[in-house]
Amino acid sequence: METSKKPGDLGGRAAHRRRQLGLSRAQVARRARMPEGYIKDIEERPADVDAGVLWRLAAALETTPRQLLGTRRPVAERRADEAGATAGR
Repeated sequence: METSKKPGDLGGRAAHRRRQLGLSRAQVARRARMPEGYIKDIEERPADVDAGVLWRLAAALETTPRQLLGTRRPVAERRADEAGATAGR
């Protein structure tokens, strides 16, 4: 999934993912159990959503909250996972 250059651009990432999936705002709204107007607001305005909304939106868009927020796992956490994967070989 493409990430925006702006870490806080939840709406831009949500709109991009929606288009990747070929979904309309109405379809995402139904999947997320939210009003279509709210999806539009999230996509077009700086969004400050609560955790429940973020999780429902991520599920509707078949992605993760972390991806929508444009955050990545800390380097130390990624390295620990990689070390664990190679240790089991």
